[in-house]
Amino acid sequence: MILEEELGRMGVEGGEFDSLKRRLVNFNQEAVEFLVFLKFTKIRNDVENRIKFPLVFDSTHQFPELSKAKEESFQIAKQIYDENMKLRERILIYKKQKINSFHSFVVEKSQQIGENEELDEIVKQFNDIKKRFEEMKMIELSGEELDKEIKKIDDNVAEKMKKLELIQREIEPIDVEEDAIFFRYRALKKEFQEINNSLKDIEMKLLREEDSFFSFCRYRLSSFYKTKNEIGSNLQETYLCAANKLFLFEITDRSFSFDKLIIERLEGTRRSLTAKLMYYQLFPPTPVKSYEQDIYLKLWDNFNEETEENTWINQLLIATT
Repeated sequence: MILEEELGRMGVEGGEFDSLKRRLVNFNQEAVEFLVFLKFTKIRNDVENRIKFPLVFDSTHQFPELSKAKEESFQIAKQIYDENMKLRERILIYKKQKINSFHSFVVEKSQQIGENEELDEIVKQFNDIKKRFEEMKMIELSGEELDKEIKKIDDNVAEKMKKLELIQREIEPIDVEEDAIFFRYRALKKEFQEINNSLKDIEMKLLREEDSFFSFCRYRLSSFYKTKNEIGSNLQETYLCAANKLFLFEITDRSFSFDKLIIERLEGTRRSLTAKLMYYQLFPPTPVKSYEQDIYLKLWDNFNEETEENTWINQLLIATT
């Protein structure tokens, strides 16, 4: 009933089924985002390509200690990346639940109304989008293994939300009923703001470090060839061997600063995905269950509109890590 009222409010200024059509547009946009991400991960694994940069990684066998450190950096990054994929799978499951709720609603509505060309087309489109989402998955887990992983994620997310709530209660000792969502909403809003700022800061550092790293490489190569052309041919072989080893050592050593920032960005993405899951626990992606939740959802929409940067740069960062 509340879902029907919500959809009714959304479609006040349009046709009878305009609100459902807008939902379809949103679901299709989300489907495209997931599909682009899945295609992106198949084409290019950002973590492996950037930490295992061939110019650096393929030469580390000459320096056992550096080689070991590079492999450790990669394994840390890969572990966080894999964790992020599991978090994405949980988000995808929430999306599927929401689509199923709306699909059930439109099917029931169609049965109540009877034959209606416009509504029949909407039902068909919901069938299609439901099928598209059912075919998507972020990780190769299913059955009990997936259920176990999802429970672990949900428990960790709930624990994180509880910690943020307790911190918020200390900051704002307002006399609000114990089970109110006021503190959780305020804590989550603050968490998203901090994540937005952190991700932007990390990306700027990463861009500067990347530029500095490749500028250093170009400078060393230029110096390398200039010296090679200036010395006698009888010394070139000795020079080339020593200079090549020094060059590889220097760029490998410098690349660790780059690795550290890549890992920081992955951690920032993990924090962002966890925050999204906290949001879904607070406001389950199913038809609105209470008017209190409805009020907070409207406040949240206003918050998102005020932080426009969240709609492009941070989504871009998260989509690549």
